[in-house]
Parts: sequence; C-alpha cells; structure tokens
Amino acid sequence: MGGLNADRSWHWEGNVQTALERHLLAEGWTVTEVADTESKAPGIDLVARREGRWLAVEVKGYPSTTYEHGPKRGQPKPTQPSNQARQWFSHALLGMMLLLDRRPDAEIAIAFADFPTYRNLISRTRFSFGLLGFGVYLVAADGTVDLVVPHAPVAPA
Repeated sequence: MGGLNADRSWHWEGNVQTALERHLLAEGWTVTEVADTESKAPGIDLVARREGRWLAVEVKGYPSTTYEHGPKRGQPKPTQPSNQARQWFSHALLGMMLLLDRRPDAEIAIAFADFPTYRNLISRTRFSFGLLGFGVYLVAADGTVDLVVPHAPVAPA
C-alpha cells in the first residue's frame, strides 16, 4: 500500500490515488495494480478485485497554479486550474470509455479530488455515468472517500 506524499498537495494525483487505495482495501477489495503517478506511467491508475469482480479506476487530482516539473517549475501556469480540470475530466472519461470497449466485463470508475469544478461536471453528467455503469469517487482533503455514483458491470449489447 502506498503512502501519502507530504511534499505534495493533498489534491496531487498520487495522494488522491493513495486515499482511494486505502478506502478500497477497507471495503474488502484487493488492490492488484497501482500506477506510478510520479513518473506519469501510462495505463490504468488502479486495479482492484473482489469476489470475481474486476474494477479499473482512472484517478485525477486537481491542477496546481504553478508548474511542478521541468525548467518552468514554480512559475505560474497560464491556464486556470478549473479549465485544466475540465480537460482532465474529459480525458479520464474518454480513457474509461476506451477501456470499456476492451473489457466490457469490467467495473469502471473515475476518482477525482473533491473540488467544485469536478462536482459540477459530475452533477451535469450523472445520468450518462449511470448509463455507462461508470462509478465516480470523490476524495476530500482529509482523505475520506465518497462513492457519489456507484459502478456496475455493463452487459454488452
């Protein structure tokens, strides 16, 4: 099980992923894969199993106002975090839709740091998440996790 990175903000993707991992373990899931978010490893961010079920979760933190890597580290970003978060939301959704086509037996979820931008987008797409069977988790600053939209396997048409 991974640990929180105290050098990063609570809403950094790695810390959101760690909080979700702890939550799933407490709920009786066995976490079988956790991507290295620091290196921006490709693939599914978190995979868990429980009683013959297979859960894949795409995890998104919340954008910072400054660059965190490279030659611009510490300098302000030109993009507002709320605008960048909308892009991250859409990228996560597309990734999970592509995964559903490859693994129609999977339960799929997306986890976000709990910010108003994400809450607003979730409330505006809740019906679609339900149709797709996608779950949505929100991770708060204190590490608590809330499953705001339940996930379920979708039977192929």
